[in-house]
Amino acid sequence: MRRVLRALPLVFCAACCSPEQEPTPSPANSVNLVSLERGVQSGITTAGARAARTESEWSSLWADHASIYLPPPALPAVDFGVHTAVFVSLGTRATGGYSLTVEVARVEGGQLVLDARETAPPEGAILTQALTAPYEIVLVPRTTLPIEARIAR
Repeated sequence: MRRVLRALPLVFCAACCSPEQEPTPSPANSVNLVSLERGVQSGITTAGARAARTESEWSSLWADHASIYLPPPALPAVDFGVHTAVFVSLGTRATGGYSLTVEVARVEGGQLVLDARETAPPEGAILTQALTAPYEIVLVPRTTLPIEARIAR
């Protein structure tokens, strides 16, 4: 019985922390959205969205993102026959405490719009005094549409 109780938190954590997430439910003109990775440190420090539609584009995007790490993390596998990978960034922030979550992807006016939300640290919070670059990488169904990120604060 004790072994079961000890293993239960690990099972719960694995279920909650798995990198593959269910698609985000959204409005009728939405497209499926799966989070591949989210973090606060990236070599890409400009705000906005950047799409990778081919293995070559993905390799270049990942090299830019991972340029701050030694050794760089392995390139995640993406099936570009099925998906487009989109890197969404807040740009550089002067402290820790910021995060970014892409909430919905939808087709609007001939483009793919990603609605994202910035979370800022609360007033008076004790923060890491280091530059950060919050980002999220999402997979959407393969598309050739222009991509725009709209970040709500």
